[in-house]
Amino acid sequence: MKLNSMARQIFPDFSFWLKIVVGLLAISQTTASGLTEFERTYKRTLSTLAENPHCEEWWCTNSTFTGGSLTHIVGTGPKDELHHLLSTVGAPTLLISRTKLGAKLFVNYTNFLSSVSYLPEGVVEHSLGLIFSSIYEFDDYDDKADLSSYDNSYVFRHDLTNLQWTLTRMNTDDSSSQSVMVNATSSGNDTLLSGDGHLSFIVRYDGKDGRIDSVPHMEHTANSSVITIIMSKFRTRFEHSRFAIELVMFSTDDKGLKQDATQVHTTNSLDDEYSPGVFQMTNWLPDENKKREDAWGYAQWKPAMYTALERKNADLSHATSYPNLPEDKHDTLNNIVPNRTLFRSYFGGQFDQVSMNATNVSFGVSKDKFYNHTNYHIWTMAVGMGPPPEDGVSTTVILVISVGLGIPLVLMIFSSVFVCVKAIKKRRAMSESEYTAINT
Repeated sequence: MKLNSMARQIFPDFSFWLKIVVGLLAISQTTASGLTEFERTYKRTLSTLAENPHCEEWWCTNSTFTGGSLTHIVGTGPKDELHHLLSTVGAPTLLISRTKLGAKLFVNYTNFLSSVSYLPEGVVEHSLGLIFSSIYEFDDYDDKADLSSYDNSYVFRHDLTNLQWTLTRMNTDDSSSQSVMVNATSSGNDTLLSGDGHLSFIVRYDGKDGRIDSVPHMEHTANSSVITIIMSKFRTRFEHSRFAIELVMFSTDDKGLKQDATQVHTTNSLDDEYSPGVFQMTNWLPDENKKREDAWGYAQWKPAMYTALERKNADLSHATSYPNLPEDKHDTLNNIVPNRTLFRSYFGGQFDQVSMNATNVSFGVSKDKFYNHTNYHIWTMAVGMGPPPEDGVSTTVILVISVGLGIPLVLMIFSSVFVCVKAIKKRRAMSESEYTAINT
């Protein structure tokens, strides 16, 4: 009876700890396989990045393309293709189109503003893209680090359509990824990039899922592009200058039907393993009626900006997201989209078939001494097809936690066994002693 009572005291505790370990292992499995069927199935083979594809050299050096270029890369999967177009003709624009196998890009370079398409007709299933239309500089004299706190008299809009761009292919250590950098060092009459100032976009394309090497270690899939934006040595207009970038998302489905974009959503996380000090993720989905796991496209970023190229923890600052422009201001959005952009080349004037929504992301926090203190901002985001990746506790962390709980659990089991064995031996010894005493 004593032994049974002792066992009942021990094994409920054992069961409790066992359930915790099993639960943690289950979380590990969920994390490891957290990518959806859409994402994990499509491991893509990337084509070689093409600059101004199928364009005669004599034509692509004319005034239409002066200061800009069009790059094209295709990720081919077992069932479809993902075409990535990056244009710096006019405002920088990234367009991702999911097509059936065998789609061919057609660009009429003699009339670029109305003739970018894929053949044969009907081959495109979804299209999603981003326009980096403007950079806003605002005088944060109250040190609020909040663009929405100031009216237009304290905000200056820097137009990105007249910049002069150079393109550089970047080497990567991974054969399944390619990167390109477009760098603007001249801005015409705008003094933003005077002197040593430059604005750069680094776009990375991957054929498999993973994370970029630099913080905030944004997760990428075979269906996404990762964009890093660098703002260096800008010539400021105000003593208390801060900067924000304007993003315009556009999307349409295979039937040419526009999708209503939702508000920008920021969610909290319990883990900052991949980006120390950052416990949030921001998602921008092109259809408010779909859950995250059912979305067919997204833009995603963490509210983290860094003030030095090395991106150390001491360089961490904040990227503030704002609500997107409501759909009922569609005419205003039409005015936001510049005339010279890949968006208008691809969709022409058929804006009624396209969902467009704009938002701003500003950089910096109160008491950081404003942009001029470091003269450097670097911010990373991702845009892609399928549902956005979701940060979870990594297998390494799970194993560490499991070991941390497992060692005490093993010690508890051995201690319990030792106590039970010792109690049994003692009981047997007492029984044998009593038996001998009776027979003597």
